[in-house]
Amino acid sequence: MNPEKITPTQIAKMADDIRTVKAFYQDEAINHGFDATLLNVNVNPIVRQKKYDWPLLSFAGFLIIFFTTIVVHKLNKFTSEIDDCLLVFDLLFGTLATSSAQLKFKNQIFTWIIAIGLTIAVVIGFNILTPKEAISEAISKAK
Repeated sequence: MNPEKITPTQIAKMADDIRTVKAFYQDEAINHGFDATLLNVNVNPIVRQKKYDWPLLSFAGFLIIFFTTIVVHKLNKFTSEIDDCLLVFDLLFGTLATSSAQLKFKNQIFTWIIAIGLTIAVVIGFNILTPKEAISEAISKAK
């Protein structure tokens, strides 16, 4: 309501409403034990929820592209230049997936788990290490 456009009758109605509320919480006979402190509670307006969860959608999309690239590499024999491009492409989308996971979940442990898991997937998927070698390397690094 614009203060300049309030008519005297609207002001009188608001004043009556205020008097009614004050009388209600001051008179024990009519309020049946109503606690007046409830009138001082701050009420926040409803915040509209976002329509889409973009960090989660981008995380899922980057993971799909990431694993699709690994599957395409495994199923086809490419030249070394194309293999290198697929590897760089995969590392890029792995990094983007990890970043969007951090934006979504805001948890460093979860982000590290995703980063390490995606790195292992790239190392095994692009035949840099075999699964047995990857496990023995991880065990030796852990000691």
